Amino acid sequence: MFVHKKALIEDGATIGQNTRVWAFTHILPKALIGCDCNICDHVFIENDVQIGDRVTIKSGVQLWDGLRVSNDVFIGPNATFTNDLFPRSKEFPEQFLSTQILEGASIGANATILPNITIGKKAMVGAGAVVTKDVPANAIVVGNPAYIIGYTQTNRLTTNTEVKGLNNCTSNITGVDFISLPVISDLRGDLSFAEIGKHLPFTVKRYFIVYNVHNKEIRGEHAHKKLSQFLVCITGNCTVMLDDGVNREEYLLDTPNCGLLIPPMVWGVQYKYSEDAVLLVLASDVYDESDYIRDFDDFIERVKIPTSPQAETIPFLDLKTSHIEIRPQLEKAFNRVLDSGWFILGKEVKQFELEFAAFCEVDHCVGVGNGLDALELILQAYNIGAGDEVIVPSNTYIATWLAISNTGATPVPVEPDEYTYNIKPRLIEKAITAKTKAVLAVHLYGQPADMDAINIIAKKYHLKVIEDAAQAHGAKYKGKPVGSLGDAAGFSFYPTKNLGAIGDGGAVLTNDTELAQKVRTLGNYGSQKKYHNEIIGVNSRLDELQAAFLREKLKSLNLWNIHRRKIAELYNQGLVTLSNITTPHIDSSTESVWHVYVIRHPQRDKLAQQLLDAGISTMIHYPTPPHLQPAYKELGYQRGDFPIAEKIHSEILSLPMGPDISKAQTKKVITFIQKVV
Repeated sequence: MFVHKKALIEDGATIGQNTRVWAFTHILPKALIGCDCNICDHVFIENDVQIGDRVTIKSGVQLWDGLRVSNDVFIGPNATFTNDLFPRSKEFPEQFLSTQILEGASIGANATILPNITIGKKAMVGAGAVVTKDVPANAIVVGNPAYIIGYTQTNRLTTNTEVKGLNNCTSNITGVDFISLPVISDLRGDLSFAEIGKHLPFTVKRYFIVYNVHNKEIRGEHAHKKLSQFLVCITGNCTVMLDDGVNREEYLLDTPNCGLLIPPMVWGVQYKYSEDAVLLVLASDVYDESDYIRDFDDFIERVKIPTSPQAETIPFLDLKTSHIEIRPQLEKAFNRVLDSGWFILGKEVKQFELEFAAFCEVDHCVGVGNGLDALELILQAYNIGAGDEVIVPSNTYIATWLAISNTGATPVPVEPDEYTYNIKPRLIEKAITAKTKAVLAVHLYGQPADMDAINIIAKKYHLKVIEDAAQAHGAKYKGKPVGSLGDAAGFSFYPTKNLGAIGDGGAVLTNDTELAQKVRTLGNYGSQKKYHNEIIGVNSRLDELQAAFLREKLKSLNLWNIHRRKIAELYNQGLVTLSNITTPHIDSSTESVWHVYVIRHPQRDKLAQQLLDAGISTMIHYPTPPHLQPAYKELGYQRGDFPIAEKIHSEILSLPMGPDISKAQTKKVITFIQKVV
């Protein structure tokens, strides 16, 4: 990393390897900047800004809270970003609006980007443009307000950037054809016509005419599942861009006797209309809104699915795709470790601990072997063991209880809130005895527990508060990250977690320096110095290779969590009106990261089987509450002792969720549930 002597990087900022920071740049403490970036002169970067790898930011740019910049982005000189639509002096919103600049996008000099906007992959924003709406992937936009003037090349597409006339033209796009119509000319003028079955391959059931279109406006921007169309420009001209998911081409419609045949499942856009353009469109069917595909990402997902007699299978979680997307970074991480020759407790672990601590806004992160070890080591470090009690939710995964039992202490279950599924604070006080030493709060399914209420009770009775954050990487409670809300927190990096390793791993986070040191010692055979063992410890250390992988994946975590939130919003909108489906309650004080999306249904098992028969995978988190597991029969609990947890466990069903489930797949799940319940 190179930092110019006149740059200011405040303590706590995370900056990746080989990034260059030039003169008079100011980076605040919580900013996250990836590797191989070039941050030029006079750039200001606020705390809640995350920048990927290989990003170039030219001089005079200010990046405000809420901005997310993906890999390989270019931001030109003096580009302006905003995060508040109606700013007032000395008045600050509770949460700033977020803006996303996706992979490979370019922002021209002096462009202005309004807040809460997404600039799509490989899109180009022209110099001086004022962007007021989302910019689609690969689009080129200019002007104020910005409008589309063309489309860029991408690695995915074999793109012909030349606009083709239709005469003597061939297309590389499957099913697209050019139809020259007969022309009869005499002294009275020209007449062109088409006959169904001879010139047009479909029966026309609808037509419409497009005219008086401002040159800057675009039409279309969709594909059809079944509909075929024939386009012919009666007067003037316009340009049509078509994309079949493999090739992209543009065609100029400028004659009334030659038209363009567009089959189903081809994405189309019409733009660059001349002032006198009149476009005639003949369609193979009447209007049907369900036949439209209006989201380009959904379209791409659909055309990627191979045609076969079998229905599409929607996995519960697609781990393969998310790793393929960042494979080059993971391979680079692997090579770093391999080339270093240092495989246990090396630079990668140390750097990840610093980066994850900064991400969670705490002083210390200690990498350990797994999430269960993380919780157990915290309890041991606090000298909690035989004869002690720890309050724990009755509704959680058994690992939370096991951590307590493994120290010799006793888990004391407390019922959850039936809406959030997290421990109910007002029931905690009733469970406290003279033996109680701590409250172990779980942020179940990615939604934080009510930590203020829990901390008030714990303070009153001098109890430690430990967070089980295994499912909540990046979640926030009243604007603060989980992991910073109690005395200490345990995280799991099991591969299915929001931040998952390619193997196992875990971490302890805390602001307690003494605790952090003791956890580190306990996890390293009770040793701070090699071959000198101060206490009886265990072998629980985060692997160097897993730390390297986690460092790369941490850069994408917020974008993955944003995608999960969008998928959860789709589920909420599509399922909330169904009377026998209970959708998750969203606490306004929390920002869930939707580790899983859990619904409830009185006939859960039947619904799960129906979904499976339709090729939709689901899971149950979890079928049996800990107090009814055979492992805890000695505690003497019976069915009915914790009725809320038991009812929840009998009805819950987790739907497909993850960083790579598409909107199209989500809508398919929603549509199927709407049909069968």
